[in-house]
Amino acid sequence: DFDILDLPAIWPVQLQPGVDILNFRVTYTPSAIDSDSGTVFIVSSDLDSPTTVISLAGQGVGCPANQIDCNGDPQDGCEVDSLNDENNCGSCDNQCLYSNGTGACLDGTCALISCNMGYANCDLDDETGCEVDLTSDAANCGFCTNLCEFDNASASCQAANCIMGACDTGYSDFDNDPDNGCECAEDDVSNLCDGNITDRGVLTDGAVLTLTGTLVPEGDEDWYTFTAPDNNVTDLSNLRDDYRVWLEIVPGSGNPYALDIYRNPNTGADCTEKGDRVCDWADVEYEYRLTQADCNATGDGSPHVCVDNGARYWIRVYLTGALVSCNPYTINITFNQ
Repeated sequence: DFDILDLPAIWPVQLQPGVDILNFRVTYTPSAIDSDSGTVFIVSSDLDSPTTVISLAGQGVGCPANQIDCNGDPQDGCEVDSLNDENNCGSCDNQCLYSNGTGACLDGTCALISCNMGYANCDLDDETGCEVDLTSDAANCGFCTNLCEFDNASASCQAANCIMGACDTGYSDFDNDPDNGCECAEDDVSNLCDGNITDRGVLTDGAVLTLTGTLVPEGDEDWYTFTAPDNNVTDLSNLRDDYRVWLEIVPGSGNPYALDIYRNPNTGADCTEKGDRVCDWADVEYEYRLTQADCNATGDGSPHVCVDNGARYWIRVYLTGALVSCNPYTINITFNQ
């Protein structure tokens, strides 16, 4: 590691005592980043061949600022620029590698500078790289924070586009418009005439009742029941019998909704006893009305008997055409006795 420089061209050299001076230089070039030592021997041909010994010491100053030796090869010295080398950024073997992205060494610090096509660094954390697949992540579809969501429906991200999936239970999509999702809600009206039928109870005199619903999904129908009693005691007291049940469905004629009406004078009857429908065709309006003046219990002395007209009613709502619609229907019921 030590080199002697500036020696005379002719060697050995003769010096005249007290006249000639020999000058030379010793340089130290370290082969490693550490200290070293050496010795220079100067031997004279004078009597007894005196020898002069010069001890040498060298100290490696290390690599220049921001240059580092990573391969341990003294031939290329401090070969790495630690400020810009993406494989030795700031220190040896510190590689600027990122999941689904490209890194760079900037002033000795690794930084994520770009993401592969279809990926993004949505959490803004270089440590996780480009962690999001924008083509399939429903929370970051196409771009960060673009959440795929549809009203009353499932959602997915396909090829960086939000796609509406199946409707939630109880909802349907009729307009094929994903902007409003599955816009049509099924009603909670029973679709069977059984023990779970939608029962509106016993109507009172002067009652006005409104029923609403929708017939979705395809094949749905709604069933209602109610009881319309007749206060025959009052009829006998007044010697007059007025009884009226009237109902209509809106929208009415020309629209796909229709009614089947069933009536049983036994107010305690259930669905199995509803019998046949009152009319043999699809109804949009129904009325049962009886007015008897001068009636009594036996008809003696009067033209009429005050009849107990009380009955249990069943209503079936259904579609008359093949077109399924989310448009709601309304049934208006008026009762007087």
